[in-house]
Amino acid sequence: MREVESAHFSKKDISLPPFNSLTEESVNQYKSSLKKRFFINEFSIPLDSFKSHSLFDKYITKTDERIDAFTIDSSNSNGKRWKLDESSGYEFPDLFIWDKEMLRFPKGVDPVRLWRLGSFNNIVSLGLKYLLTKDDRLLDKYIIIIDDFEKSNPFCSSIQWYDAETCSIRNVNLCLSLILFSYSDDFSSDKINRVIKLILHHSVYIENYINSTKEKDYKYYIALLGLLSTAIILGENAYSKRIRDFVVREFELGIHTLSHSDGIFKGQSTEHQKLFCETFLLAKILLEKIKFNTTKSFDDKLFKAFKVLQNFRESDTKFPNLGDNIISPILFSYKTYNHDLISSGAYLFKEREFKYFSNDIPIESLLLFGDNVIDNWKLLQVDTPVVGSKGFTDGGNYFLIKKDISLFVKAGGIGYNSGGAPSHNDTFTFELIYKDTPFFVDAGTYSFYADKELRNQLRSVFNHNTFYVDNEQLAEFDGIFRIKNDLTKPKLLEWKSNNDEDILSVQHYAYVRLPDPVISKRTFHLFKEKNKLKIKDEFIGGEKHVASGNLLFHPDVEITRIDTRKYLLENKGVKLELNFVYSSEYFESFIHTFNYSSEYGKVIISNKIHYALSETLPAFYIIEINFL
Repeated sequence: MREVESAHFSKKDISLPPFNSLTEESVNQYKSSLKKRFFINEFSIPLDSFKSHSLFDKYITKTDERIDAFTIDSSNSNGKRWKLDESSGYEFPDLFIWDKEMLRFPKGVDPVRLWRLGSFNNIVSLGLKYLLTKDDRLLDKYIIIIDDFEKSNPFCSSIQWYDAETCSIRNVNLCLSLILFSYSDDFSSDKINRVIKLILHHSVYIENYINSTKEKDYKYYIALLGLLSTAIILGENAYSKRIRDFVVREFELGIHTLSHSDGIFKGQSTEHQKLFCETFLLAKILLEKIKFNTTKSFDDKLFKAFKVLQNFRESDTKFPNLGDNIISPILFSYKTYNHDLISSGAYLFKEREFKYFSNDIPIESLLLFGDNVIDNWKLLQVDTPVVGSKGFTDGGNYFLIKKDISLFVKAGGIGYNSGGAPSHNDTFTFELIYKDTPFFVDAGTYSFYADKELRNQLRSVFNHNTFYVDNEQLAEFDGIFRIKNDLTKPKLLEWKSNNDEDILSVQHYAYVRLPDPVISKRTFHLFKEKNKLKIKDEFIGGEKHVASGNLLFHPDVEITRIDTRKYLLENKGVKLELNFVYSSEYFESFIHTFNYSSEYGKVIISNKIHYALSETLPAFYIIEINFL
């Protein structure tokens, strides 16, 4: 802090890791050495013939979409684009990142869009398009973005330097884009020196973050990825060697620390499962650039994590939509994130089932695997994945599958090391798609910062398809990201799957903290031949309690209440019948509304069924769903 503030007010720079500035005499040698470090051979894509390739137009379109979304017009930017929350009109002040006023902004303001902009995903797209077109105007645009960012965001003194995850992702993309533009003769020593200097500023920032953070969570490993990228750019020097020796050990440990034995990300978030896969996919590839081959246990765990992604499906609703959203992918496009990752995993592992999910390999694969990836991709055969139920028993994620029926159940704890976000208070929640039509959904994330009350509302137990006792949370919140203590300790009682039925029975202990301790059990029984699902909730205790729950529906679902026991559900002609069976006369249910967020930054009103049973325990009720 003292060094940065002193440098800022004296108009001098902080101490940076040593690097010999390039001259016009040494720049070509540096470019050649950099390309050889990163690619086994010089890129040899025959541009004239590749322009007639079916992928060429698709690649150009994809890069253009991402470039246009992040275009900086230097003539009228005045730095505001990096600081202005366009949805609210609020402009973040130029403050040091340790100034508590930095995040004291009005309701409705959210820096996440700015962090997505500041992640620099677009500059790799610029570089990839340059690789295909050799259009030096793209280099000019690239330098404009770098210049505008530097002028508008002095080191550690703007909102763009606040989030460590964003800064680390930005450094990865700075390094990768520098490699791509090194193919341009117009990328002069002066321009390269400016980019490297910005990279070194990020490296100092990342090192300080790594040294100060107590928890080695997913952000920690994204930060290591940022440092590893710097080491590749710098080549052989003492600073680079120190980075390499450190990150190699950490990545080998981290892939096991952050995931269960079956590949499920311990943070219990769909989007973060993708981010986990991307982080360690890039780690493996970048480690190979410094001549370090990952171990078999590393590769096996990464493969298992990709197998988890194979069970995720893209539709008009994410399935599953578990836990928090993310600020930004590292390298890939957010719109095609799952498909891009799966196809990259198909190529990396030569896994034929993965290829089933994507006809084309993403343009980023040129950077990751080299120019021969396109021809090799064609040679990889395709296998149709076996469709069926799947239980990731260690991570607590279950897919109960029958033709036309896709049911997801989360039976895991509340986040990594019971810390809360990116997981929600959603143990034993479920989501259901029938005939490719969404019915039971997750409430989503909406925003981390724009509405803190709504933020905690959407991650609470009251906004998931699960139960709660005496109107108590599964775990008490500590701010907008953490929880105070996770007592759920989910336990698998039974998991059985065959052609006739799936049975999943699980138990948790979140409510043993009540004056009269309550043990909660939920059993899912999918009768495949009968097209019926029964969800039985049981509560064991000794006194009177209120067991409540909610069933959250996609906005397109029409709900018809027949009586407190029976409802009819319809979405675009697809129908379900829902019945309640219960052990007490003190049971009620009714239709209510909830806030539904299909994607970050958007929220609308949808409908839910709220139900409650009041009884001296033990007691139970059954949610019965008939697929019509």
